[in-house]
Amino acid sequence: AVMQVVGKQIDPLVIGKALGTAPLGLYTVAFRIMNLPAGVVATPVQTALYPRLSQLRDKPDELRALVLAATIGQAALVFPAMGAAAAASGAVFETLLSERWSAAGAIFSALAIAGMVQTISNFNSSLLQAMGRTGTRLQLTAEFTALWTVTAIIAAQFGIIAVAAAFSAVSLLYLPRSLSVLLKRIECSQIEYAKALFWPVAAAAGIVITHLVLTRLVLHHPSNWHQLGLITVETLAAYGLLLFFGRKQIEEHLQRVRSLMKPTTTDADQPTTS
Repeated sequence: AVMQVVGKQIDPLVIGKALGTAPLGLYTVAFRIMNLPAGVVATPVQTALYPRLSQLRDKPDELRALVLAATIGQAALVFPAMGAAAAASGAVFETLLSERWSAAGAIFSALAIAGMVQTISNFNSSLLQAMGRTGTRLQLTAEFTALWTVTAIIAAQFGIIAVAAAFSAVSLLYLPRSLSVLLKRIECSQIEYAKALFWPVAAAAGIVITHLVLTRLVLHHPSNWHQLGLITVETLAAYGLLLFFGRKQIEEHLQRVRSLMKPTTTDADQPTTS
């Protein structure tokens, strides 16, 4: 917990010293909004699954099934929406906040990849704790904090967007390292894990590409409200395609999760007969 608190102070300290309070304010707003999915989606999932994850800590096959199902569910819900918000970040920030915060939109776009990574990495961190690997969790947090400290100091020399982009880059590049520790415990390969994330990632990338093509080449810079309507349609279409192409996989994972979440009955729980 102490290391996490220290890690959260790196951004304001470096940005405040190198770039000043105005860029820091924009970055803080963008970072908080970027971090919303991790709190709104990942935290309830962690709370609901934590007791069962602890019970399955010595059953890698069942634990792997539950982890992959939870990861796919979170990614499918968060990634398309995050991609849509990043694609139309200027319109989103100007409309939902004010023109004063429009510059924070570009920062949010640069942070979007980090937001996606944090959604799943926060769950993975909770899983390590459920497995009793608090020392490993602390080590990974310390490694990331040290890496980000050095990177943030360098990136700050190139401006606030560079800092945001660097945070996304570090979050993404460090993910294989943190996953290597976790996946080994549940006997899951990184290729299998990557396959689980393929369609949510593809959906998010598709939204960004589609939106940029439509707004730059077809509609020629539409108004903010038109952009909000457009990303709403794009996001709903992405969810629909995920359900259509992944329906069988989703049903299988849901059935597996239901079976894993059922409480097990021990001999001690069985009623005695006279």
